[in-house]
Amino acid sequence: MIAALGDSAEQAGTRVPIYGQTMEGEWKTIDLNRVVRDPAYNSAGEVVGVIYPDGAAYLRHRLAWIGRRPEETLRTWQAYEVEPPTEHGSYDVLTFDRPEEPRPFGDDPNTISLHGFEGHTFVVGINPSFGMPYGEQVLLGPKSAGRLVAADPMYKDVAARRKDQEVVVDSCSAGADENVAKNFADQLFTTGTANGTLHFPTDAILAGRQKLPDGSEPPYVSVVANYDEYRNPLPLWRSIAKPDTPETLPEP
Repeated sequence: MIAALGDSAEQAGTRVPIYGQTMEGEWKTIDLNRVVRDPAYNSAGEVVGVIYPDGAAYLRHRLAWIGRRPEETLRTWQAYEVEPPTEHGSYDVLTFDRPEEPRPFGDDPNTISLHGFEGHTFVVGINPSFGMPYGEQVLLGPKSAGRLVAADPMYKDVAARRKDQEVVVDSCSAGADENVAKNFADQLFTTGTANGTLHFPTDAILAGRQKLPDGSEPPYVSVVANYDEYRNPLPLWRSIAKPDTPETLPEP
């Protein structure tokens, strides 16, 4: 886990600081030196993305699917939301008795993993301490989250080597609203941090490894399915391609 790498927004020359809001509603100026992140490795040990974890389980699940071995098939089982008949909230489950869902990305994408909140904000941890190793969780709007990733030295290093690769934005419901996905993606396109298409899940995303009855634990990425009024399945992913002639802005 890394929380002392890179420059603050101000040091990096960003014209406007990056702001986040705590769960209590307090605004914070984000200092990249104090953002909790980890590198995402593929099976060859190459850093192909960045993970902004809120705990050890989230980090473990993301490393599991991103670091899968070349001979392993990335499974895409269908997933759905369950509303239990109790006062407890809903939860998401995988199902293995239906065809697996197609995925829009190939076998070697760049990855950006961070929690999504209510389909319009993103979550990162800042200011970690001995008692709070994953820091205080703050909410960022899509433009601010995109700017943070574009300014993050860890992802800038990935982009310098793999700028033309497609990108999986591994964040719950980040693609539910087209404008949210575009606002995030535009920050990477206009700073030259990404040339490939960005793929956003349209609902909750489940990922990691799943233990099966035969003892195997294949890697998987699944998005909770939704249907229209006629029970036709809605898209699980929203893909945003780089415009042909984007406005180029200075790097954050």
